[in-house]
Amino acid sequence: MSDDNQQRWESTLDRVSQAIAFNSNSALAYNNRGFVYYNLQKWDLALADYNRAIELNPNLALAYYNRGNLYKDRQKGDLALADYNRAIELNPNSALAYIHRGFLYTNQQQ
Repeated sequence: MSDDNQQRWESTLDRVSQAIAFNSNSALAYNNRGFVYYNLQKWDLALADYNRAIELNPNLALAYYNRGNLYKDRQKGDLALADYNRAIELNPNSALAYIHRGFLYTNQQQ
């Protein structure tokens, strides 16, 4: 990652963390910070925030989709598949969840 991109993600992290400090019950804010951590390759922190987002709002399809991407990238295909399936169940119009589930099936030769 370039230094410029790193700085942008770090700046975004500061803003999203401030939003969480302002409203610690915002599932979307935790999801967004998880996405920032994901892009900073801070896998454990990203996972913790996605889990917190889902805990706060079990119907937030985007958090399942994002966590599925993290699991896929970390070679945890079964967990990724479960999250993509849940994202699709919650939001049947989520084209990205279908696409990534398809990629996962292809990689698993299913």
